Formats: sequence, structure tokens, C-alpha cells
Amino acid sequence: QGGSGASDDAASGSAADRSAVRPDSPSAGQEAALVFGTPRYLACARLVAEGTVTAAEPVPGTARHRITLRVTHAYAPAKS
Repeated sequence: QGGSGASDDAASGSAADRSAVRPDSPSAGQEAALVFGTPRYLACARLVAEGTVTAAEPVPGTARHRITLRVTHAYAPAKS
């Protein structure tokens, strides 16, 4: 999808994404900083995209945000 706009609901992460950080943990923010972007985190990602953020808005009724990205590169794991 290079060059096209893409939108993904942050609430639709995989089980691996949701289990990476326990939100009720006192050090959840610190843990997220250590986990996000590590080889372990990326190995479990269903999609990694690079690009420019074109919009960010809160998702009503949740503590999440919806990010819209103009994708320049997208990486997905090989089909097995």
C-alpha cells in the first residue's frame, strides 16, 4: 500500500500485541518503552508500516487512539 493512506483501529491488535504490556502494571509505561520496537515485539507483529502520520484521534469510550498513516513502506511476514 505504498503511497496510499491507511487507517487502523488501535483496538484491533492481536493477542500478542495485547499481552505485550499489562495496562494495570505500575511500570506499564516503562515496560512498553522496552518492548515496543524490539526484535521480540517485531517478530510477533502482523504488519509493520513506515510513513507519515496524517491524523490521530481518540477512540470514544476507550483509552486508545486511532492513527491514520500515509504509508511509504509496509512489511508483513511471509505466508507459511
